[in-house]
Amino acid sequence: MTAAFIHLDLLPVDCVPDRGTFYRIPFYDRQESGEHGHIFFVGVDKRGNEIYVTAQRGRPEVLSNIFQGLARMFNIPSQEYLLINMTPNINPVMRLGGYLSRRLGMITLGRPIVILGTRASYFRLVDLVKKVKQELGECEFDHSVFQRQ
Repeated sequence: MTAAFIHLDLLPVDCVPDRGTFYRIPFYDRQESGEHGHIFFVGVDKRGNEIYVTAQRGRPEVLSNIFQGLARMFNIPSQEYLLINMTPNINPVMRLGGYLSRRLGMITLGRPIVILGTRASYFRLVDLVKKVKQELGECEFDHSVFQRQ
């Protein structure tokens, strides 16, 4: 979710947002267990690309296969969408906070821990978003970008 909001220029690229900013992000650490795999639209970037997020609960290859299969079924060329696996950017602190918040329902304890971890990895996320934007800038037509957390 954080990377999607950075991509949409709703979070800064030059400084780490304060805790309160993360609390105001729609969907941030609010996805329920039954919503894993649901696709949420979060906005349109400056180039007209639609940005979506979904949670994959540690199995990015499953969602990747599903998206690629659906794209083939609907004759959507692979050049017209971009899947971003956020899993390598999720640090242990974020995982712990997410587990406490989402799995155990300890939101008051877990969400601040998720935010602490997100703030620690923030510039890694900014770097990833910059790479994605570079890639999109080199492409000829619009893309849908799926950012998975």
